[in-house]
Amino acid sequence: MASIMTHRRQWAEILVLVLAILFTAVALARVISFFFPQAFTDWKMVFYIAGQRPLQIYAAGDWQHAYNNAPWLAWLLVPFSLFPPAVGLALWLTLSILVSIWGLKRDGAGLYTMVLVLCSPGFFRLVAHGQVDAFIYLGFMLLQEPSLRQQQVGLLLMAMKPQVLGLGALVHLVHSPQRWWVMAPTAVLTIITFVIYGFWPLHIVHNSQWVLDAFFNVSPWPYGIPVGLLLLGIGLWQKNDRLGALATLFLSPYVATHSLFAYTAVLMPMLNKKWQMVLFILLWAVTFAIS
Repeated sequence: MASIMTHRRQWAEILVLVLAILFTAVALARVISFFFPQAFTDWKMVFYIAGQRPLQIYAAGDWQHAYNNAPWLAWLLVPFSLFPPAVGLALWLTLSILVSIWGLKRDGAGLYTMVLVLCSPGFFRLVAHGQVDAFIYLGFMLLQEPSLRQQQVGLLLMAMKPQVLGLGALVHLVHSPQRWWVMAPTAVLTIITFVIYGFWPLHIVHNSQWVLDAFFNVSPWPYGIPVGLLLLGIGLWQKNDRLGALATLFLSPYVATHSLFAYTAVLMPMLNKKWQMVLFILLWAVTFAIS
């Protein structure tokens, strides 16, 4: 009887947490929209529409040029696009916050680390644009789980946006004895989508050209290549997925400001509290300097 009561209390606590975050997400969305009328542009102009038209994401049009992700991201967005844009956004932000908290908790982060990560400029930008990088981070954390099924789901999520943390998946697969089983769902789904959409990676490459010189591209490319190769080499040698993930930051020619959340979330638990605060202040200083 006591175990049943404990189980019910745990579910009640989870429900309260979800409702609290949903309320916070709605309030946060309203506050940001009031002070920044151009906020949530990516959600309103790209992802919400992609969820409404998942089979047209690579067709010629005014908004498709900004959709540069694997097609199964659009499928994931469909349930959120059934609601009015503001409601769908609040639900999306709620889920983003929840998966971010889960990932940090899974990584052993305490409250201090969680607060710094969730108050970092990368997470602020992620929320302000309604972006998807929390799910890429979730994919990376699932890839660390012992369960084969969780690893398969993790790789599927990471493959939606491989230019973020993607080399962490490479390091993991190189050393995983189950690599072929981990890769199988992503490989099969990719082949299926080639039948439905054609060779969509070519569309992404063509569409991505305009963002390389955009003001919001904060990639250290090409000057960071030596650092990236060093981190990748050490990661492969030490079987360290985390170093591989961080190497992606220096080896990707395009890094948006909101994608810094994923790297912040991966890096913060590696540092002690003093260096976490130093990183937090540095990130905000750089953000103000370039904005």
